[in-house]
Amino acid sequence: VLTVIFSSITMIYAYKIVDKIKISNIYKLLINAFMIFYPTFIILSGSINNDCLLVMLEFAIIYYLINWYENSNWFNTIILAIVTGLCVMTKLNGAIMAVPILYVFIRKFIDIFKCDKDKLTSMFKKILVFGVISLTIGLWFQVRGYILFDKAEVPEPANFTYIGDYTNRQRFISLDYKSLLKNPYTEIPGEYNIYTYLIKSSIFGEYDFKFNSIYAYMFLLTNFVLIVVSTIYIIKYIFSKKNIILDVLLLTWLINIISFYVFNIKYPYFCSMDYRYIVPTVLTGIVLLVYETSKSNKFINMCINSTICIFTVLSFLFTFFIK
Repeated sequence: VLTVIFSSITMIYAYKIVDKIKISNIYKLLINAFMIFYPTFIILSGSINNDCLLVMLEFAIIYYLINWYENSNWFNTIILAIVTGLCVMTKLNGAIMAVPILYVFIRKFIDIFKCDKDKLTSMFKKILVFGVISLTIGLWFQVRGYILFDKAEVPEPANFTYIGDYTNRQRFISLDYKSLLKNPYTEIPGEYNIYTYLIKSSIFGEYDFKFNSIYAYMFLLTNFVLIVVSTIYIIKYIFSKKNIILDVLLLTWLINIISFYVFNIKYPYFCSMDYRYIVPTVLTGIVLLVYETSKSNKFINMCINSTICIFTVLSFLFTFFIK
């Protein structure tokens, strides 16, 4: 029940974030429909671990960070600090959200320096209070562990999950298309390519749902197309005119991807490649894809939006087809 609530609240935050973006309502509807039916959130809502709570708090940080930039009063500062602390407390990996937070803080300092230098002292106090609150809430459990037990032991995964004997080219550079054609679901053990695993696990998790093969492969194909195209448009946005909301989403995407690669290099196990570790990237991907293509020519716009609609319908059918 808790994870269902967390997943549902995540959708509310996604809606609130999208609502702040300056695009037409029809595009906002398209993005929200995509997010609501996205299979990962359905799978997470039934998972008994801390991943769903972490994702909810990461989405909350994005929303409250945007609010803080728009109005950096004490109330928004304290709310952002509490949510950030809870995110890190839930899972230490939540600390990667410090990157978009730091970016927004720097942007705010620059804005104040240009317009009203008298407010710099007040802003410094707010950021100091933010640090005290977020670090206290976020790190108390880790500090307790080190004080009471000297160190925190991290158990290694089972040996059969180890994939460190594959080359870096096999794992990180090439795409194991044979695995995609052979089976739409993750094979445990058997998978070693990070991109193949992400394409599969981002819609089916680590499960074999025994779906009709036509449905499963159509789902996999549209997912693959959207991942490739959205990545292209994310890179395109890097070199275009920026706005703060999309910048926060972009930095969230970048730090998740970098952290994910580092994690997989450090822990070469197939379970390390699961998409659940980088779920916030889906919001960045769909938002920037729709945002950028809304400015493209009508044919490209129609093709991409049609693909998104097909994927959304397939996502809607996801729970109905589970046997």
